[in-house]
Amino acid sequence: MEKQKRFEKRDMVFAAALALCLGLTVFFFSPMEIVYGNQQDFTANASDILLPMLLLGLAVSAGLMLLFMLTRLLGRSVFFAVTHIFLGLTLAFYFQSLLFNGQMHQITGDGLYTGSTAGMVVNGAIFLLIAAAPTVIGIILARKKAAEGNTFIKYLPAYLCGVMILMQGFGFTDSMRKAGAEGAAKAYDEVFTYAPLTSLSPEKNTVVFLVDRFDGGWADELLEKYPELSEKLEGFTYYRNNISHYTNTFPSLPSTLTKFYFDDYEYGSKTEYLNAAWDRRTLPDALKENGVRVNLAIDGSSAYSSVSQLSGRCDNLVSSEDMRDGFNLFGKKGIYFTMTRLSLAKLTPYWAKFFFAGSLDSDVSGEFIRYKEEYEPEIIPSFVGVSSDLKFNDYITSHDLAADSPAPTVNIIHLNGSHAVSERVSKLYYKDEPFETDVYTTTRGEFEILFRYFDELKRLDIYDKTNIIIFADHGRVHDEIDFEDKEQIEHENVSALMVKPAGAASAPLLTDSSAELSNDYLAASVLEYMGIDHSDFGYSYNDIIEGDLHIERIFNPFSWKTGGRFKKLNRYRVNGDARDFSNWTEIKE
Repeated sequence: MEKQKRFEKRDMVFAAALALCLGLTVFFFSPMEIVYGNQQDFTANASDILLPMLLLGLAVSAGLMLLFMLTRLLGRSVFFAVTHIFLGLTLAFYFQSLLFNGQMHQITGDGLYTGSTAGMVVNGAIFLLIAAAPTVIGIILARKKAAEGNTFIKYLPAYLCGVMILMQGFGFTDSMRKAGAEGAAKAYDEVFTYAPLTSLSPEKNTVVFLVDRFDGGWADELLEKYPELSEKLEGFTYYRNNISHYTNTFPSLPSTLTKFYFDDYEYGSKTEYLNAAWDRRTLPDALKENGVRVNLAIDGSSAYSSVSQLSGRCDNLVSSEDMRDGFNLFGKKGIYFTMTRLSLAKLTPYWAKFFFAGSLDSDVSGEFIRYKEEYEPEIIPSFVGVSSDLKFNDYITSHDLAADSPAPTVNIIHLNGSHAVSERVSKLYYKDEPFETDVYTTTRGEFEILFRYFDELKRLDIYDKTNIIIFADHGRVHDEIDFEDKEQIEHENVSALMVKPAGAASAPLLTDSSAELSNDYLAASVLEYMGIDHSDFGYSYNDIIEGDLHIERIFNPFSWKTGGRFKKLNRYRVNGDARDFSNWTEIKE
């Protein structure tokens, strides 16, 4: 008789519903919502991730079902305790994701969730209260024997699980619908490769290094801390009065390449804007029209919505059909491990999110697709981060540059730069010397990558024939700046710019604090350096410098919002010295 009571119908139904709800919440609904909401930030298609995560969710559900039934064999009190604890955790996950993730950050390699301590404590307390609620309520109902003869209360825990499954199912369907074709099939049939970046023309080249978040204030201090940089930056001029148009890599990078601006906020998402930005004549197009070989190593999460948008626009984008070797499901940075970490970072309270996502950077899915061993060193990672910088450094260290390109070349290389502090990057300069890792040691390590490239240009005797631009897509991250405190903007949002034109005098770094420059002039400058008419792309650096022009510049701060959307802040007109905030005029929206 006792054996029959061990597996009552309501226990079986509750165990099955709870197991399915928890398994699918953590391993399917939550991770797939992340993928569909941020498809352009993943190297694999959503459709490639969907089936593996569904199978994982179902497998975990089956395991949980077995666990719950085993606890029932130990007695009703053990079964009650275990299932109600897991039910509380599932509810807490669900409500955290649904209602309490308003301060979620984009994963970029920066520190995460640095909000107020009070806010984290309140969020954590709410999470724990929700998690404890089923156990407390269950005990009260059991003592009152409320379930006796009441079918609804008897099956209430199972109903709760069913409602959560249905609600998440509707949400998942809606996310999939909104993602549309992009979510179902983002092309990865082509990949960027390194080899063309090492092949330059013996006569005419322009190399552009985007050093991410290389703030003007940091640049000043870097040059002071490391005086040898002035000698190594031979022929360069440091322009201290340069600003970016935006405060983030997106939309700074795509607007620089396409000359299509996000200012009017006509586009509700990154994808909509990027589709429009690349649906026009861009800098790569103008270069290709004039017989220039164009090679790009840029960040896929901020520069384009699909790699197919760059097909035919650059020479180092090649078919990956013969290079691919399937998907990485079980590896340390594979689909299962990474998507589970992202899911738990989304479902947990703020104090716990760092433990799951704190060590991730923008290249979270960089190893989802496996490449054959002989091709892997050639593949440029889709997203820029510390790992991509180190891989580029390894490549140019093990592969010599050659002056064998049959045509003039333009290489645009995006480095992580000052974006994320890294001990590994700092060691490129310090090697075995002791140092304290910070933004300065990291940026100094980044310059070792540049100097390796410069040394190869000098070995080939083409350094003097090569135009080199080092620029920052934006200055210090906006989260470190209080835009209500106008004094902070004066210094931190000047973006570093260093330029060495072909034929520049062989001399230590020069400094120019007067030329009123902007990243808006980069595209025209590249064209001008390559001897191509740049009138369709506006002013160049030389137009401003040689003409002593004083053109009003625009600075446009944006604040990241969850789901790829942005909060637009008030813009500024900058006239004169950008390091003097009296020259900034706020544009009221």
